[in-house]
Amino acid sequence: MDVAFEESERKGLEINKKSCVMVFSKKEQKPTCNIKEKDEVLEQVDQFIYLGSKVTSDGKCDTEIKIRIGIAKTSYKRLERVLTSKSVTLATRLRILKCYVWSALV
Repeated sequence: MDVAFEESERKGLEINKKSCVMVFSKKEQKPTCNIKEKDEVLEQVDQFIYLGSKVTSDGKCDTEIKIRIGIAKTSYKRLERVLTSKSVTLATRLRILKCYVWSALV
């Protein structure tokens, strides 16, 4: 795996000290991966957050879906009084619902 590091350095890129590796596999027994950078083995992880989304080594998005549903439920509960109020027009309630609740699911 030194090739990746050599090519990175040649292009002027550096590996961050917080870097880690993950192997994507559908097998229950996860394969191990020993990637070294200057005699230092990078940590292998089963999941991490990338651009605000949880990425897991099995390649599924079940945990991310559950997280987003939880966020949407929390948003709805915070706005429940407004969203169920008859004094607010239906159009306004729909705009609030789309803006604060549905956007959490997308």
